Amino acid sequence: MQLRGHPYKLAVKGRRLMNRPGIGSNTTTAILKCSSCGFESEVRMGTLMPPDQIDRKFIQRGWRIDPNKCPTCAAKPKESPMATTPSPGATKAFGKIFALLSQHFDTENGRYVTGWDDGKIAKETGMAPDVVIEFRRESFGEIREPAELALIRADINSLEQLDREHRSTVATEIAGLRGRLAEATKKLGIPA
Repeated sequence: MQLRGHPYKLAVKGRRLMNRPGIGSNTTTAILKCSSCGFESEVRMGTLMPPDQIDRKFIQRGWRIDPNKCPTCAAKPKESPMATTPSPGATKAFGKIFALLSQHFDTENGRYVTGWDDGKIAKETGMAPDVVIEFRRESFGEIREPAELALIRADINSLEQLDREHRSTVATEIAGLRGRLAEATKKLGIPA
């Protein structure tokens, strides 16, 4: 199984992994963080599972995924920016938000076209950035990281892991050689 792009291994979208030493073998623990309240829950595994299987384990426990909501927050009624009857000015602003998002947000790829973001739409419409973000999430979807960036992030994580492993091996080799040098100098009566 190739782990390239594994959100738990990459520690993205409120997901992360933790390895714990166990008796006989290590245990891998997947951790999911609620985007609303910050509560974290764990799923322990003998071996690393694909991300969709890990997500299913959390869903079975009552979690909502992307955005991550713990069972308590998932049960709360959703508050919408349009929960109350908006004023005529707000209605016009929401119409403008919709028009700008339609023009400048690529729903298929989950990202803005170059030069646009939630902040710019908030500025153009006079609405609070939080309102624009909530409106975009509800009507157009979440902003998603491009696959190229996830691959680069995975490569960086792999190289960092490789670097840690090699440093550990080199340090062990150096310690062994120093031990041999100490024994040889002691045998020969040469000061170290």
